Amino acid sequence: MSQSFIEVIVPVPLPRLFTYSVGEEWMHQVGIGKRVLVPFGNQKIYAAVINNINAVAPEGYVAKAIISVLDDVPVVTEKQLALWQWIQKYYLCNLGDVMHAALPAALKLNSETKIVLNPEAELQNIVLTDDEFLVMEALHSVKSLTLKEISKILDRKYVFPVVKSLMRKNITLSVEDVKEDFKIPLVHYVKLSAATADADFLKKEFDKLEKKAPKQLDVMMQQMMLSPHFPDGKVPQRELLKKSGGNTTTLQQLVKKNLLTITLEKEIGHRTDSKTDFYVLNAAQQDALNQIQEGFTSKKVGLLHGVTSSGKTEIYIRLIDNCLKKGKQALYLLPEIALTTQMIHRLEKHFGKSLLVYHSRFNDNERATTWTKLIEASSNEEPFLVLGARSAVFLPFSNLGLVIVDEEHEPSYKQFDPAPRYHARDTAIVLASLYDADVLLGSATPSIESYYNARRGKYFLTELFARHADIAPPLIQLVNIKELTLRRQMKSHFSPLLIQSMEVELNKGKQIILFQNRRGYAPVIQCHHCNWIPHCNNCDVALTYYKRADILRCHYCGYTAQIPLKCPSCGETDLRQHGFGTEKIEDELQIFFPEKKIARLDLDSTRGKHSYKEIIYRFETRETDILVGTQMVTKGLDFDNVSLVGILNADSLINFPDFRAYERSFQMLQQVSGRAGRKNEQGKVIIQSYNPSHTILQFVVNNDYKAFIDFELAERQKFHYPPYYRLTEITLKGKQPDRTDEAAKILSMELKKYFPDTMGPVSPVVSRIKNYYLRTIMVKNSKKISASETRAAMLAAFEKYRLHEKSKNILVHIDVDPV
Repeated sequence: MSQSFIEVIVPVPLPRLFTYSVGEEWMHQVGIGKRVLVPFGNQKIYAAVINNINAVAPEGYVAKAIISVLDDVPVVTEKQLALWQWIQKYYLCNLGDVMHAALPAALKLNSETKIVLNPEAELQNIVLTDDEFLVMEALHSVKSLTLKEISKILDRKYVFPVVKSLMRKNITLSVEDVKEDFKIPLVHYVKLSAATADADFLKKEFDKLEKKAPKQLDVMMQQMMLSPHFPDGKVPQRELLKKSGGNTTTLQQLVKKNLLTITLEKEIGHRTDSKTDFYVLNAAQQDALNQIQEGFTSKKVGLLHGVTSSGKTEIYIRLIDNCLKKGKQALYLLPEIALTTQMIHRLEKHFGKSLLVYHSRFNDNERATTWTKLIEASSNEEPFLVLGARSAVFLPFSNLGLVIVDEEHEPSYKQFDPAPRYHARDTAIVLASLYDADVLLGSATPSIESYYNARRGKYFLTELFARHADIAPPLIQLVNIKELTLRRQMKSHFSPLLIQSMEVELNKGKQIILFQNRRGYAPVIQCHHCNWIPHCNNCDVALTYYKRADILRCHYCGYTAQIPLKCPSCGETDLRQHGFGTEKIEDELQIFFPEKKIARLDLDSTRGKHSYKEIIYRFETRETDILVGTQMVTKGLDFDNVSLVGILNADSLINFPDFRAYERSFQMLQQVSGRAGRKNEQGKVIIQSYNPSHTILQFVVNNDYKAFIDFELAERQKFHYPPYYRLTEITLKGKQPDRTDEAAKILSMELKKYFPDTMGPVSPVVSRIKNYYLRTIMVKNSKKISASETRAAMLAAFEKYRLHEKSKNILVHIDVDPV
């Protein structure tokens, strides 16, 4: 019998597929998209994905045989493989990189994978085989086991079936998903206590509340009204407080009286099939919805330009509902994992158990479960709505009908490291084209590329400029802190107008957001005598001071150091702090407003397991009066009691050395301004700047997006930047600066033969990270040249570069369409 061969994708960063022979016992089980166990190298074993089942025998070497076929049905669809291949070609990466990014860890096990016990595993009434029991016993003794170690314990060569079974039973997790900052979505639920089943007890307590505690009575009445609408009578605490007007103190008093119980439970898994009615759209929203539906009859991609607080989400919900009623699946993308927390509550009210949530912070079992549900849905055509961050574009849809990309301008949609460095917005458009699905991009401040595409007719454009309940846009005031500093009227980093406005709003019972796009306490510590500044040992960057931890920390590699008692350069003890971050703002606000509760929302304050959710929850329930944050506070959060937003230093955004700096500044300032006055009354925004007459700030004050676009497009066209030109940023990394320089010059020379507008090599602002020296090359080429021609020329240049001796031991990172 003739031998059969298959080509597989192995999750390693190598630029080719690998051919394996298939034994007779597996011939009828192989299929495109199924996983097979393959030996790789001398000792490693990988779960690889079949890409081609009709491969020919390789030339020059004997193909190794596959070990086994892992799946009964394909876990990767042919449309997914087509998307992987597009990503590989467009973003100039390897298929193995794409596979590694796309699959949950449970589907790409290898011999080096470590297995740990799932701390949430419920072991009661679970039936285990002898091998499974041995593995579980061993994991009670050690923290983790590699598959090689499990192989020795069981005295078996191949242990994948055992590990796969344990993961399916939710007993173990793969270690790459056990992250320190992993946040399981949890929510506080309120339930009537068992004692309230006694009618006499309940009547007696209600009589007491009516006389002495009317606020507690309001909460109890609301709890009893809401209980029938939630599984097991468990009402989300946030919803109960919002509808009753109570607070957490009132709840705790009711708990002490044995009337209520409060539990902290997983948010997912508590969905009900009961669905609430849709909100009635106002005239502007209904008109926008009609335009979008009309637009989809002629074009597959549309852009919804809707100002902040205009009700874009309600339009999305109507479109999703129409999609699901047709029996199709919908994908709703958000730029940040954090935003899914708020959005889950809104969407599950309408779509119940049809809602699936998928992002990288879920543990591997939860992600694998969602993946499996979508694979199973391909056979029964069950409609689903998937809510997720950028990784959700890799899911195995079978009947995709609609893709929503909310806040489409956000740079968070772009993957930076590791490869593939894909943009989820652009990838989602290609994904939708494979299913002939519709795509709606939405934003209050669309990216220049998307708006340009809408202007020239590639996308249809729908505009929504009426805010909810016809509330006027926030009043924006500019403050010249240069003049105030010269007059010595500044109070630390706060202008008199900002302090006065904060006092007025706080006295009204309103909440305030302050924005400073720099974390830490002080960005720089400097010797006042000789100007010495402490730098990271591993990176060319100054260390940031953190007051609470009393340490200096590098934001690039995590290196920390103690603050020296005296300058190591000159011996003086006068070390001074320069600049300010969110930690310093939080600290100083306690002096100005000692009786108010202040919280900080940045990367440092949200490292804890549930810290982000807790900070947002306390602000939503009005336990926190002032929220200080970095760009995390700008991203689509909805707080109805915020009346004032303060931007402490707009110049740090505008003056950043990047061609997108003006675009980012405009978007961020507009977005953070949109957090003010979202319900009931007009909000107020105060922007502090040393140069308040700057063109970008004038566009922000006038809320003039179109004038900004015209200004920026003229600049981009003049200097050959997107959307008129295509950019590719190439970063070379080496341990030796001279060798890295030489390699970068050789590559730049080869690229300039094909792309005359190539710039560099240059040292970036931070030219050394983690002891790797960096050099960057920027390749520019006109969009009149096709992407396939660009790719061919780029690969030819790289091929010639690799022939040089000096290219060895130099890492090359390619970033197509950098943001």
